[in-house]
Amino acid sequence: MENAADALKIAFALIVFTTAIATLFILTTNTRSTADTIFEYIDDTNYYDPIKSKDADRQVGTAEIVGTLYRYYKESICVTINFVKGGQVTYTFDRGNENYHYTQLDGTAIQLNNAKNIELNIDHFVSDVLYNPDHINSRFVEKFVEIPRSGIYAYDENSNLEFTLKAGSRKVYITYEEQP
Repeated sequence: MENAADALKIAFALIVFTTAIATLFILTTNTRSTADTIFEYIDDTNYYDPIKSKDADRQVGTAEIVGTLYRYYKESICVTINFVKGGQVTYTFDRGNENYHYTQLDGTAIQLNNAKNIELNIDHFVSDVLYNPDHINSRFVEKFVEIPRSGIYAYDENSNLEFTLKAGSRKVYITYEEQP
């Protein structure tokens, strides 16, 4: 009889424990969704209208390109740099589709399979190509295109984004065209 009483105590303890764990997960999920909603309402940039200008392209120097290059593999960005001085050369930096690979002293190109190697590749591109005396003082035209990859969006009659019905991911394509 004592064994049955002990078994009931253990079973009751397990039920209380699983109920406590389930309650903890529910509270954590509700807290996170509430915090996300509050931060969305607090963030003023959610209510800014995008600035529409006749000429959306901007003139940038090599310093602005360097900052974008160090962000491309962390975010969903494809960077294309077109050089015209010294011959037409195009370099593309997109996660998994880079066409510039730094060659090591032993003659092998580094594998761009982790963040450390990608940063090493960017370091060498910046020092060898971008900060080359031919391009260090060059001006570039930056073209920026953002394409939704998932989500539900409402568009007006001119295919301009009106508002987001369901948020999704986006792919950003930035092209830098060197000015002769």
